[in-house]
Amino acid sequence: DILSQWDHYESILSNYLEKLEVNTDSTFICLPEYALGNKITYKKESFSSIIDKISLFAKERQSIIIAGSYACLEDSKWYNRSLVFDTNGSICHSYDKAHPFNFELLNGINPGVSKNTFTISGLKVKILICSDLWFPEEIRNLLEEKIDLIVVPAMAVVKNHNLVDYGKSQWHSLALTRSKENVIPLMVSDWAVQPFRESYTCGSSCVINPSKRWQNNPEKKKAFNIIEDGSEGIISSIINQNDILDYQKYRKEVGLLPNY
Repeated sequence: DILSQWDHYESILSNYLEKLEVNTDSTFICLPEYALGNKITYKKESFSSIIDKISLFAKERQSIIIAGSYACLEDSKWYNRSLVFDTNGSICHSYDKAHPFNFELLNGINPGVSKNTFTISGLKVKILICSDLWFPEEIRNLLEEKIDLIVVPAMAVVKNHNLVDYGKSQWHSLALTRSKENVIPLMVSDWAVQPFRESYTCGSSCVINPSKRWQNNPEKKKAFNIIEDGSEGIISSIINQNDILDYQKYRKEVGLLPNY
């Protein structure tokens, strides 16, 4: 039930934010793909209530919320849509998945139109949903816009439980590559490991700060934040934008980023 699902999210987020002692200029929260319902679980009356709850939460917590995604019916067509709530609780941006998984296409989810970045709290943000991240041009073709953050609601799925670690490593490798090659912080919000129909989700959530370089595993864990066993939890990272800009400058000087 998507209403009880949101209530659960709100509970663990509230507990976490109350204990967070560090002040930041902008707080971004991202939920997983289909966190607000797929075609089977979507109920219009419940969805309206969830929108109101998320709006109130964003305003009270002064947080920017990328509310995962949901199956959206518009003009008799279904899309996989992500909504962004600003600190006033208003929906300030939406994005429809541009590259639906074949399973989605077979179940009537239509491709959306690729969108450029949007600006919020002075930052340029690019949203990709799950399999969109496998298309490097979705980021590379927009570097002139000077993207500050990439946010990826995801539902990484493998055929059986024995492949969970494989799926997780694939996603972590992909996210790390996209972040490092473009020098853009990237966050993936995935479902914890659990059965999903005939398959399993992978627990691939991570936050990557591309300006961090490491010499050993403890240093890597600080730069590349993950939940090791794929259990439920919250991953957080505080990223200094000046560090990102300095590293981007270096990468341009050595010829590994285009001069824009």
